[in-house]
Amino acid sequence: MIQDLRQLLPMFDQGQWDEIFVNGVYALERLRGDHQVIEASPFTDQTSMIRTVQEFALSMNLRLDPYQPEAGGMFPDRPVRWHVVIPPAVPRGPVISLRLHRMTDIITDSFADPDHHMKTIISAIEQGLTINANDVIHLAG
Repeated sequence: MIQDLRQLLPMFDQGQWDEIFVNGVYALERLRGDHQVIEASPFTDQTSMIRTVQEFALSMNLRLDPYQPEAGGMFPDRPVRWHVVIPPAVPRGPVISLRLHRMTDIITDSFADPDHHMKTIISAIEQGLTINANDVIHLAG
């Protein structure tokens, strides 16, 4: 049984998982693309699981109780996002989602034809235009 959500973080260390999902006391799922592994939940009873996630949320200066049954954020020292939902929003018990934060991996080379798009974006910025993704596609097209 885990006492802190940080104890789930080592599952990301080998680089083979993108998401960890804990479905109450029923199951823990590890995901990467379309590959999924389901195993036993690290929690054995719902009451202690709720207490664990509430204490974790409180350590992040967030409220998590029946009147505010969801909380989420980033681990301060890891590129992992977390989200927790507790009853009454989820009647069968708490759920936890941990996901690798991929925004740090996105660079201009992540896009098709990055040089062409960057020239379009730089040109729009130099002209003082407000742009969004659809504008870039339209301007570049």
